[in-house]
Amino acid sequence: MVVKQFFGRDIPSEFSNFARDGFVIDFIFAIPIKIPFLTVTAFCILVICWIILEQSQFGRRLYAIGGNYEAAELAGVQVKKLRLIAFGLTGTGVQLQGLCTLQELHQQTQHRGRD
Repeated sequence: MVVKQFFGRDIPSEFSNFARDGFVIDFIFAIPIKIPFLTVTAFCILVICWIILEQSQFGRRLYAIGGNYEAAELAGVQVKKLRLIAFGLTGTGVQLQGLCTLQELHQQTQHRGRD
C-alpha cells in the first residue's frame, strides 16, 4: 500500500476557497460581516441530524437501541441493521469533518509567514 503525503502546494486552491470564502452581510450593520461557507455547511448538517434523530422513526429506534439494547430487540427493532447503518453514517460524518479540517489547514499554511 502506497501512502502519498500532501503538502499545502499540492492541494488545489479551489478546495481551500470553500473554507476561505463566505456570504457577506452588509445590510444589517455598517460593518460588513462575512459568514464562512464552512459555518453554513456545519449549520445545515446540524439541522439535518436534528431532523433525522428527533423527527424520524429511524432516530427514535436509534435512541431505543442506545437506551436498552435488549429491550429494543424484544420490541422488534432490527438492532444489528440499524447499528451498522449508524456506524456507517458516523464514518461518513468523520470523513466530511476531515475534509473541512483539511480545507482550514490549507488556508492557514498557504499564508503562513506572509504579511
